[in-house]
Amino acid sequence: MSGIITDNQGRSSGLVKAAAGGGAMTLLSATTLGSDAATIDTDDVFSTTYDCYKVFILNMTSNASAHYGIRYLVDGTEQTGNYMAFGDGTYKTSLADAAGVEWDNGRYQNYFHGGGWDFNNSNHASQHEITFFEPNGGAEYNQFHGQSMLMQATDYPVTWQWSCWYTANINATGFRLIMSASQNIIAGCKIYVYGYNKT
Repeated sequence: MSGIITDNQGRSSGLVKAAAGGGAMTLLSATTLGSDAATIDTDDVFSTTYDCYKVFILNMTSNASAHYGIRYLVDGTEQTGNYMAFGDGTYKTSLADAAGVEWDNGRYQNYFHGGGWDFNNSNHASQHEITFFEPNGGAEYNQFHGQSMLMQATDYPVTWQWSCWYTANINATGFRLIMSASQNIIAGCKIYVYGYNKT
């Protein structure tokens, strides 16, 4: 039931509480890369049907040390405008106890730059969880936020959180996963896209 929220003395907070219900996620796309490829396109998944989308990227690695990136797609066309990204994380520097370093990074490039870390391709796959906020039909610049786990080239783990703004308001229909330095994404990478139901 909608209404004014009050405290235990009956005073109004001025906020209106919406009726609860729904809240489930719907699986919109499930992709497993069958053979090595320079890119993976996940298109026709963003629309005005959902406001928020959750994406899981599992077991991603490349044929050589490289970092990953993301570009929005609009009806199959990649958007190469400027992506403003900020990240914060930690990484190990040796196998010694407490041997770790905090790390900050900010970039402004024509694609979302996956942290600047060249992750190790030697059977150490990376894992990523991403939330896209109103990628299609929103009133603000397109934004997404995520967290990643990977192994850097010296075999030490990296964990970091990041946010990205695309410096325009576009009606994205999907996204493209790419690798730096013309490297390929190795077969077996999985991408799952879920939409958050509005009701």
